[in-house]
Formats: sequence, C-alpha cells, structure tokens
Amino acid sequence: MNIDDLKRFAPGGKPVILAGISADADDLYAAGIDAPLRICHFTAQIAHESDGFQTMSEYASGAA
Repeated sequence: MNIDDLKRFAPGGKPVILAGISADADDLYAAGIDAPLRICHFTAQIAHESDGFQTMSEYASGAA
C-alpha cells in the first residue's frame, strides 16, 4: 500500500499515520495479508478503529 492509495481510501487521514502504514506494508505481506480482498478487509478494519487514520488512541475509557 502506498500513501496515495491510503489517501484515496481515507482522505482525512493524518499524514504521519498514513506514512507509518505505508512504510510497514511489507509486514502485511509477510503476515499473509497479501490478496486484494484481505488487504481491503484489513485496511477497512484499521481505518474504522483509527477513525479514518486520525488517531492511534482509544476514545472510550473502557469503563463500560
């Protein structure tokens, strides 16, 4: 995954987060996330969990 692909997927993503994901793309392939469908599912999941690549922190306290 390159930064341009990630920007199309989540245009509001923070550049530092997008750069980090792009830099670690080889690790995804090594972990078996190498088919287009798996890449799409993984990218959608991490985009959801990071509020569109905006944060690396949890919003909830966990108290619930």
